[in-house]
Amino acid sequence: MRTAAAGLDVSAIVGGLNQPLPLVRFQLLVGKATELCQEVKSLGANMLAAIDAAGRDQPGASVCIAVRRQLYERPLVGNYVGQVTMRFDSRLALVTRMRSWLDAGKSGEAPT
Repeated sequence: MRTAAAGLDVSAIVGGLNQPLPLVRFQLLVGKATELCQEVKSLGANMLAAIDAAGRDQPGASVCIAVRRQLYERPLVGNYVGQVTMRFDSRLALVTRMRSWLDAGKSGEAPT
């Protein structure tokens, strides 16, 4: 196995799967992620305000900005949703495989 060749103990890895998630680190990461999202939203709002301020002296500038925002915002949201869905599906497949390996290990069968 590659894990044994890399010097990792397979029984320690399998034993660690049933450990609860560290709550302290999870809370820290959620806080940092929320902070980053707020910063990105703030930067986006500032950018739109700057574009709006620069285009106020031109007739029809607000309509142009609204159309431009729709053109770019919709694909970005669609890409984000697609990436989240893809990550979720891959992690779900990984969990399913790990459960089948654990079940096969408990019953003494060879894992698939």
